[in-house]
Amino acid sequence: MALWRFLDYRTEDEVPRNLIQVWYGQQGLNVQAEFDATVATLAATENWRKTSNFKLLTKKHIGLGELRFAVKTRKHGKDQIRRFRPVGVWREEAREFVFLVGCEKARGAYTPANAFALALGYMKKLDRGEGDTCEHY
Repeated sequence: MALWRFLDYRTEDEVPRNLIQVWYGQQGLNVQAEFDATVATLAATENWRKTSNFKLLTKKHIGLGELRFAVKTRKHGKDQIRRFRPVGVWREEAREFVFLVGCEKARGAYTPANAFALALGYMKKLDRGEGDTCEHY
């Protein structure tokens, strides 16, 4: 049984865009599968503060949280770990998480580099009623 609800932010553009679904569609099947597994795990997790799959952001990113998962890959004959950080608004009282953008973390840097600035901008737009949300699928 799902304890949490996941939503996707859609921009208010002429052609609304579901940003997390665009990002998701650009990922390989192994990344998509791990993302889906992380969402399913968190949906059934009572207290996200006690899991390694979620981090509540602070300082200049207050209001945002990131899901955290990793995928093991092989590149040039070497094993690598790719770390992903889909970012969104964590509404603890409502037991909702609204996905805003997806990103990857490597060596302390994020791709896209402005992922958190974008997420803050989208969060503000969402708070002002610009754009909307839909069920995450």
